Amino acid sequence: MPCLVRTKAVIHFKKSLVFQVILSYNNELMFYFKKQNKIKGFTLIELLVVVAIISLLSSIVLATLTSARNRSRDSAIQSEVGQFRTLLELQKNDTNSYATLQKGWVSANISCSIFNNSPVSNYATKAVELCNSIYKKSSVKPSTTSAGHFFTNVTTPPSPVTSYSIMVWLPGVSKWYCAGSSGASGIYTSYVTEGTVTKPGCFQTP
Repeated sequence: MPCLVRTKAVIHFKKSLVFQVILSYNNELMFYFKKQNKIKGFTLIELLVVVAIISLLSSIVLATLTSARNRSRDSAIQSEVGQFRTLLELQKNDTNSYATLQKGWVSANISCSIFNNSPVSNYATKAVELCNSIYKKSSVKPSTTSAGHFFTNVTTPPSPVTSYSIMVWLPGVSKWYCAGSSGASGIYTSYVTEGTVTKPGCFQTP
Protein backbone atom coordinates (compact mmCIF):
# COMPACT_ATOMS: atom_id res chain seq x y z
CA MET A 1 0.00 0.00 0.00
CA PRO A 2 2.73 2.58 0.82
CA CYS A 3 4.44 1.68 -2.48
CA LEU A 4 1.22 2.36 -4.37
CA VAL A 5 0.88 5.72 -2.67
CA ARG A 6 4.41 6.66 -3.60
CA THR A 7 3.80 5.60 -7.21
CA LYS A 8 0.68 7.77 -7.42
CA ALA A 9 2.61 10.65 -5.88
CA VAL A 10 5.36 10.33 -8.49
CA ILE A 11 2.78 10.22 -11.29
CA HIS A 12 1.06 13.28 -9.89
CA PHE A 13 4.38 15.14 -9.58
CA LYS A 14 5.32 14.35 -13.18
CA LYS A 15 2.08 15.89 -14.31
CA SER A 16 2.60 18.98 -12.19
CA LEU A 17 3.71 22.40 -13.60
CA VAL A 18 6.86 22.40 -11.47
CA PHE A 19 8.03 19.14 -13.01
CA GLN A 20 7.34 20.39 -16.52
CA VAL A 21 9.37 23.53 -15.84
CA ILE A 22 12.28 21.50 -14.45
CA LEU A 23 12.14 19.10 -17.39
CA SER A 24 12.06 21.94 -19.90
CA TYR A 25 15.02 23.67 -18.24
CA ASN A 26 16.93 20.39 -18.14
CA ASN A 27 16.33 19.82 -21.86
CA GLU A 28 17.54 23.32 -22.71
CA LEU A 29 20.61 22.85 -20.53
CA MET A 30 21.48 19.58 -22.25
CA PHE A 31 21.03 21.21 -25.68
CA TYR A 32 23.35 24.05 -24.67
CA PHE A 33 26.11 21.71 -23.53
CA LYS A 34 25.78 19.61 -26.67
CA LYS A 35 26.07 22.76 -28.77
CA GLN A 36 29.10 23.94 -26.83
CA ASN A 37 30.81 20.64 -27.40
CA LYS A 38 30.36 21.05 -31.14
CA ILE A 39 32.16 24.45 -31.19
CA LYS A 40 35.72 24.01 -32.44
CA GLY A 41 38.75 26.17 -31.59
CA PHE A 42 41.00 27.84 -34.19
CA THR A 43 43.24 25.51 -36.13
CA LEU A 44 46.95 26.25 -36.61
CA ILE A 45 46.37 27.08 -40.27
CA GLU A 46 43.67 29.60 -39.38
CA LEU A 47 45.94 31.28 -36.83
CA LEU A 48 48.80 31.46 -39.35
CA VAL A 49 46.49 33.04 -41.94
CA VAL A 50 45.35 35.68 -39.42
CA VAL A 51 48.97 36.45 -38.47
CA ALA A 52 49.92 36.74 -42.16
CA ILE A 53 47.05 39.14 -42.86
CA ILE A 54 47.96 41.31 -39.87
CA SER A 55 51.61 41.40 -40.97
CA LEU A 56 50.63 42.38 -44.51
CA LEU A 57 48.36 45.19 -43.32
CA SER A 58 51.07 46.44 -40.96
CA SER A 59 53.65 46.58 -43.76
CA ILE A 60 51.21 48.48 -46.01
CA VAL A 61 50.46 51.03 -43.29
CA LEU A 62 54.18 51.44 -42.50
CA ALA A 63 55.06 51.94 -46.17
CA THR A 64 52.30 54.53 -46.53
CA LEU A 65 53.46 56.45 -43.47
CA THR A 66 57.09 56.38 -44.65
CA SER A 67 56.10 57.61 -48.10
CA ALA A 68 54.02 60.44 -46.63
CA ARG A 69 56.87 61.45 -44.33
CA ASN A 70 59.34 61.53 -47.24
CA ARG A 71 56.98 63.60 -49.41
CA SER A 72 56.63 66.06 -46.56
CA ARG A 73 60.42 66.21 -46.25
CA ASP A 74 60.78 66.87 -49.99
CA SER A 75 58.34 69.77 -49.75
CA ALA A 76 60.26 71.23 -46.81
CA ILE A 77 63.55 70.98 -48.73
CA GLN A 78 62.10 72.78 -51.75
CA SER A 79 60.72 75.49 -49.49
CA GLU A 80 64.11 76.03 -47.84
CA VAL A 81 65.85 76.10 -51.21
CA GLY A 82 63.45 78.92 -52.08
CA GLN A 83 64.56 80.77 -48.95
CA PHE A 84 68.21 80.24 -49.91
CA ARG A 85 67.50 81.69 -53.34
CA THR A 86 66.10 84.77 -51.63
CA LEU A 87 69.40 85.14 -49.74
CA LEU A 88 71.28 84.89 -53.04
CA GLU A 89 69.16 87.65 -54.56
CA LEU A 90 69.71 89.87 -51.50
CA GLN A 91 73.44 89.22 -51.79
CA LYS A 92 73.43 90.17 -55.45
CA ASN A 93 71.50 93.36 -54.72
CA ASP A 94 74.14 94.34 -52.17
CA THR A 95 77.29 93.37 -54.08
CA ASN A 96 76.18 92.83 -57.69
CA SER A 97 77.45 89.25 -57.34
CA TYR A 98 76.35 85.88 -56.00
CA ALA A 99 79.97 84.90 -55.33
CA THR A 100 80.09 84.86 -51.52
CA LEU A 101 77.22 82.39 -51.31
CA GLN A 102 78.64 80.06 -53.97
CA LYS A 103 80.53 77.28 -52.22
CA GLY A 104 80.12 74.10 -54.25
CA TRP A 105 79.31 70.72 -52.74
CA VAL A 106 78.38 70.44 -49.11
CA SER A 107 79.39 67.01 -47.81
CA ALA A 108 80.41 65.14 -44.69
CA ASN A 109 83.90 66.63 -45.13
CA ILE A 110 82.77 70.11 -46.16
CA SER A 111 80.23 71.46 -43.70
CA CYS A 112 77.82 74.35 -44.03
CA SER A 113 80.23 76.51 -42.03
CA ILE A 114 81.98 77.27 -45.35
CA PHE A 115 79.49 80.11 -45.75
CA ASN A 116 81.32 81.87 -42.93
CA ASN A 117 84.62 81.77 -44.84
CA SER A 118 86.13 84.87 -46.40
CA PRO A 119 84.66 86.91 -47.88
CA VAL A 120 81.81 86.69 -45.39
CA SER A 121 78.36 87.63 -46.63
CA ASN A 122 75.93 89.67 -44.55
CA TYR A 123 73.61 86.71 -44.99
CA ALA A 124 76.14 84.04 -44.01
CA THR A 125 74.49 83.20 -40.66
CA LYS A 126 71.13 82.56 -42.29
CA ALA A 127 72.84 80.68 -45.14
CA VAL A 128 74.53 78.34 -42.65
CA GLU A 129 71.21 77.77 -40.86
CA LEU A 130 69.36 76.92 -44.09
CA CYS A 131 72.23 74.81 -45.38
CA ASN A 132 72.31 72.71 -42.20
CA SER A 133 68.56 72.20 -42.36
CA ILE A 134 68.60 71.22 -46.04
CA TYR A 135 71.57 68.91 -45.53
CA LYS A 136 69.86 67.19 -42.62
CA LYS A 137 66.63 66.61 -44.55
CA SER A 138 68.34 65.52 -47.74
CA SER A 139 70.10 62.18 -48.06
CA VAL A 140 73.24 61.05 -49.81
CA LYS A 141 72.55 59.75 -53.30
CA PRO A 142 74.09 56.24 -53.38
CA SER A 143 75.80 56.70 -56.75
CA THR A 144 77.74 59.79 -55.68
CA THR A 145 80.22 60.66 -52.98
CA SER A 146 78.68 64.08 -52.59
CA ALA A 147 76.23 64.78 -49.86
CA GLY A 148 72.93 65.69 -51.38
CA HIS A 149 73.14 69.30 -52.53
CA PHE A 150 75.35 71.50 -54.63
CA PHE A 151 75.66 75.28 -54.65
CA THR A 152 77.78 76.67 -57.48
CA ASN A 153 78.21 79.49 -59.97
CA VAL A 154 78.39 78.94 -63.71
CA THR A 155 80.10 82.08 -64.94
CA THR A 156 83.73 82.33 -65.87
CA PRO A 157 85.97 84.44 -63.61
CA PRO A 158 86.60 87.25 -63.05
CA SER A 159 83.62 88.21 -60.96
CA PRO A 160 80.97 89.41 -60.59
CA VAL A 161 79.19 86.07 -60.52
CA THR A 162 75.82 86.69 -62.11
CA SER A 163 74.26 83.24 -62.19
CA TYR A 164 73.89 80.25 -59.88
CA SER A 165 72.46 76.78 -59.61
CA ILE A 166 71.30 74.77 -56.60
CA MET A 167 70.90 71.00 -56.69
CA VAL A 168 69.33 69.00 -53.88
CA TRP A 169 68.62 65.27 -53.63
CA LEU A 170 64.98 64.61 -52.68
CA PRO A 171 64.70 61.34 -50.70
CA GLY A 172 60.94 61.04 -51.18
CA VAL A 173 61.01 60.77 -54.98
CA SER A 174 64.70 59.77 -55.27
CA LYS A 175 65.39 62.55 -57.76
CA TRP A 176 67.24 65.86 -57.95
CA TYR A 177 65.55 69.19 -57.36
CA CYS A 178 67.22 71.93 -59.39
CA ALA A 179 66.75 75.67 -59.06
CA GLY A 180 68.65 78.45 -60.82
CA SER A 181 69.12 82.19 -61.11
CA SER A 182 66.88 82.24 -64.19
CA GLY A 183 63.96 81.47 -61.89
CA ALA A 184 63.58 77.99 -63.37
CA SER A 185 63.27 74.90 -61.22
CA GLY A 186 62.38 71.25 -61.70
CA ILE A 187 62.78 67.67 -60.51
CA TYR A 188 64.98 65.34 -62.55
CA THR A 189 66.61 61.91 -62.40
CA SER A 190 70.07 63.42 -62.90
CA TYR A 191 71.42 66.89 -62.23
CA VAL A 192 73.34 67.56 -65.48
CA THR A 193 71.34 66.19 -68.41
CA GLU A 194 68.33 63.94 -68.85
CA GLY A 195 68.56 62.28 -72.24
CA THR A 196 69.26 65.00 -74.76
CA VAL A 197 67.62 67.74 -72.68
CA THR A 198 69.75 70.12 -70.64
CA LYS A 199 67.75 70.95 -67.55
CA PRO A 200 67.15 74.56 -66.45
CA GLY A 201 68.08 75.19 -62.84
CA CYS A 202 70.76 72.49 -62.80
CA PHE A 203 74.54 72.63 -62.94
CA GLN A 204 75.71 74.94 -65.77
CA THR A 205 72.10 75.59 -66.75
CA PRO A 206 70.78 78.28 -64.38
